[in-house]
Amino acid sequence: MSDSSSSSSSSDPDSDSSTDSEPERRMKRKGKRGLKWTAEQLKNLKMNFSHLAHIDDSILATLDFKDFHSSGQKRDKSGKFLVEKMADNFEKVKNFPLEVSAGKHDLLGEAHEITFARGYVGDSRELWLKARQKWGLNGVPAISNYETVSIGLNGLISSKLWHEIHSPSSKHLSLRLLTNSATRPAWNVTEKTTESKEFESLHELKMAVVAMDQCFKKVMNWNASFAPIAIFLHSIEFGEVELKGQLDRLTFVADFVD
Repeated sequence: MSDSSSSSSSSDPDSDSSTDSEPERRMKRKGKRGLKWTAEQLKNLKMNFSHLAHIDDSILATLDFKDFHSSGQKRDKSGKFLVEKMADNFEKVKNFPLEVSAGKHDLLGEAHEITFARGYVGDSRELWLKARQKWGLNGVPAISNYETVSIGLNGLISSKLWHEIHSPSSKHLSLRLLTNSATRPAWNVTEKTTESKEFESLHELKMAVVAMDQCFKKVMNWNASFAPIAIFLHSIEFGEVELKGQLDRLTFVADFVD
């Protein structure tokens, strides 16, 4: 009698005393009532089918393998269609140049419709060469300060900086023109007495690189030279570790950027 009782108990899933976790045992028991996958199996499925990663286990556990496969095929087909569509759009741009009609563009409130065309997708080096032919070494005359409120840089940029940015061959353009100690006096003193100052923190220096990048986009929208520098400084936190403890680390980084 005791042997029979012991055998019955060991075969009852509700009285299973194995080392499986409680959620695992529940999943196994529910499998008899429509759920097809254990928690461990679902984990492996999500690792192999990325499109399942954000679907709740309670839903996935009721699906067959063919359901996972077909849903993945639908997603792949949709992605392939988008890639092919974009490639087709590129061919249309390449083979049928846009005819630009005469119009006005006053840099202030009236924008020519070409402004809203796609961004340049060709070789940026070629664009640089064309820009140099158009602007020459001295660039175009600087104008009054550009609107910078919308990009969160109002008050950080002085007239002297705009003046130097407008000249591609400027020998006085420096990241230090964006230090707090240089910007504040620049609004109140003449250009001749405005001097570049050193940065007081690495955060201030990084903000200056971002500001310089945005300034160039306002003046020369083909000039993305400061964008990779800004990404470099932020992506690996350059200067936080490599130059830690060095008193002149801000000078070193500013010289590197210049």
